[in-house]
Amino acid sequence: VKARLAASPGLRVAVMCVLAFIVYGGWAFGVNYRHGFTVAGAAGLAQGVSSTISTLIITSLIELCFRWFRGKPGGLLLAWLLPPTLTGLMHAAFQWSVGTPEILLTVAFSVVMGYVFAGVYLRGIVRLARA
Repeated sequence: VKARLAASPGLRVAVMCVLAFIVYGGWAFGVNYRHGFTVAGAAGLAQGVSSTISTLIITSLIELCFRWFRGKPGGLLLAWLLPPTLTGLMHAAFQWSVGTPEILLTVAFSVVMGYVFAGVYLRGIVRLARA
């Protein structure tokens, strides 16, 4: 399985999208459960969908920002911080659109993990660029 994932970017993206939906959707459901099953279900679905979308786009944004800002003062910092900030705003807007009462708590986990992911991914790109 590990070799197959290493050889197939499409499979890696698909697996990450499924995991994003389950983990972040589950988080949102749990955070909003005290507001009732319907509200929690809507928040979980909204966060699951928005996390899946952000998983599809954040890597592309990191790659793009790395190319745009490479070699410029603060370039690596921008390539690390800009993509997860944009996807975090997307999550918040999506939650607002479905009436989620605990927007900050709902998206916090996803946003923090976005910054961690972006840093790790960017570090890998930098290493590849030096090789």
